[in-house]
Amino acid sequence: MEQLLNQIQQYVDRHRTSEFPFFSKMPPYHPQESVYKGIRYHTFLESRYFHSDQTVLVAVEQITDFDKAYNLYGRQKDMHNHEFFELFYVYSGTCICTIEDTPVEFHQGDIGLYSPKAIHCVQTPNDGDVIINVLIRKKLFDQTFLSMAEDNDLITGFFIDALYNPNSNQKYVVFKKEQMTVSPWIVFLMLHEYQRDNIFSQKTLTSYLICLLSDLACCYTNRLPHTPMQRNSSIDISSLLSYINTNCQTVTIEKLAEEFHYSVRSISSFIQRETGKTFRQLLQSYRLQLACRYLTKTDIPLGDLSELVGYSHRSSFERSFREYFHVTPAQYRKTYQND
Repeated sequence: MEQLLNQIQQYVDRHRTSEFPFFSKMPPYHPQESVYKGIRYHTFLESRYFHSDQTVLVAVEQITDFDKAYNLYGRQKDMHNHEFFELFYVYSGTCICTIEDTPVEFHQGDIGLYSPKAIHCVQTPNDGDVIINVLIRKKLFDQTFLSMAEDNDLITGFFIDALYNPNSNQKYVVFKKEQMTVSPWIVFLMLHEYQRDNIFSQKTLTSYLICLLSDLACCYTNRLPHTPMQRNSSIDISSLLSYINTNCQTVTIEKLAEEFHYSVRSISSFIQRETGKTFRQLLQSYRLQLACRYLTKTDIPLGDLSELVGYSHRSSFERSFREYFHVTPAQYRKTYQND
């Protein structure tokens, strides 16, 4: 591992002094400006960042000697979102991420993960502030999460909701240094592999990505509170979520309250307090994730699918699915089935 760390540091040093850092090598780009809540921003396209054979891109970001020579400090202040997913690891120092109007400070060892819809900018304002960016094509990210969800919906449920649900206020996920286990080492391995750039690198990076997102999803789940509903109760939020997930096709708030021997009002308040979401929002998230697995792993007709995942009417199911994933169930199946 010491050799790996030395190689990473050498690359960081070369990047800082390079006459042609990563961003300067990209083709000219004049994006159309958009406005959201008074914030002017533009969208970074996959076609500008990724070669046709790339699904994962790993790069260092810092203020370089090139920035200083040509007074390019302001490039990091441009507000933007992406067609792809962005994950960054704070390699050293700090970075300031402004999400819409809210600045968030990250420190060495922290990880941030943005959904494509998040309007933000990331700044490394001081010498020695360095982040490692992992950019992931949206299609690969979707496929990776599908494979994870097959094994444990409870682990990925909140994670997926934070990144995909357009009605969620959380457009990013933050992981603090003390919450993580092997994720930083996986990021180092990804940067090392990306620099090797051989015929196997993209497949290797995809494998590393699955490991990284699995570890982060576990870290995210471990942050869920384990507060009992009442002082003398052994029931915590994880037990309730597990039950809702397992029985998402048929469960109602009344059945849930009866199962755990609480009033509807008490159990509704507990869920809202511990998760920040209503029972209805949680139930929809689990049902739509179940629908995704049916769409990609079976040939069940769309007309039968809505009832199978707990919706009384096909129109309600398709409307909810389209609002959540921004595509219809038929489009989702065509894109991801047997990929």
